[in-house]
Amino acid sequence: MESLIIMLLVLVEVALWQWRVAITVRGNSVGGALLGFVGAVVQVTAIAQVVQDVGDVVRVAAYAFGVGVGVFVGCTIDRRLSERKVTVRVFAPTDPRLAPELRARGWPLTATSGDGHTGPVEVLYVAIDQQATDRLEDDLRALAPEACWTIEHITASRGLLAPTVTR
Repeated sequence: MESLIIMLLVLVEVALWQWRVAITVRGNSVGGALLGFVGAVVQVTAIAQVVQDVGDVVRVAAYAFGVGVGVFVGCTIDRRLSERKVTVRVFAPTDPRLAPELRARGWPLTATSGDGHTGPVEVLYVAIDQQATDRLEDDLRALAPEACWTIEHITASRGLLAPTVTR
């Protein structure tokens, strides 16, 4: 039972740590400090349980398992709860209907044309909440199956970004 408690404590602590680092990097230092405080209390509690009998392989394994799962949980929390903006850059074979159809579906995009390695292409740019990328990718697959795209996190911006697309 103690090993399970250690694993759960470490899982929570590492998840908080992972989330804290992610939000602090994006400029939320107060939130990061609060999560750091809570995480430190949990971490000291967990480590104290492990070092009482460092030769107990089950406790050490529980600690290690908690770290691994905690990283995954922290990343998942950050993806689901944190507001993060991304830019999506789309390269698609020229189709005069693509940009208007995407705009009709609510995507605030900028379109230009270019000369790709296989001929004329449309290059589309859109800045959105990261949580909307799955919906945009679904629309792109349906409307432009030959398209490819890149997604990059926005670390700084100026001006008003488009609101989240909801359907």
